[in-house]
Amino acid sequence: PRKIRNYTIALLMLDAGLRVGEVCGLQIRDLIYNGEPVLALTVRAEISKSKAERTLPLSTRLQDAIRLMISQLPNAGVLPGQRPMFYRGRWHDPDEPTNGEKYSPITTRQVQRIIGQAAQTAFGCSVHPHALRHTFGTRLAKVLPIKGVQDALGHRQLSSTQVYIHPDREDLKNGIAAITEEKPQT
Repeated sequence: PRKIRNYTIALLMLDAGLRVGEVCGLQIRDLIYNGEPVLALTVRAEISKSKAERTLPLSTRLQDAIRLMISQLPNAGVLPGQRPMFYRGRWHDPDEPTNGEKYSPITTRQVQRIIGQAAQTAFGCSVHPHALRHTFGTRLAKVLPIKGVQDALGHRQLSSTQVYIHPDREDLKNGIAAITEEKPQT
């Protein structure tokens, strides 16, 4: 279940653009309704850095990851909705006996470690979780006007959003070709 939890955490940043603190602040009710994944995630104002609520549709693979988490916990749909979604230890029913162990919500430091270690294993280098949010912003900017990217990232200022957009050489080549009405050369 930890691998599933960690994968879901990564997808929340990569496919929904959540900040680490927002992931840590998620409650069961934010992602699960009647035992099924929600189709759109409402980032509550109290966990949003901008203190403004925003709603994001969830990708199919993120919904599938949440569904997989639910399958690992048979009573996920009936747990009190205000419980944290992600715990420091294994994802479980917080009411089950724990031999005095305390299961508290996952911390930002733990999320940083999870993402860093996964990147080290997969790519041979460490990656900060915020890079996943940047990737989300860059990918979204390729298909949406910047105002849509701003809304999805939950930024008040457009200048904050511009920091998240990293066009690559191919984007620049296609952009120049588009404004000069040329077909890009491959």
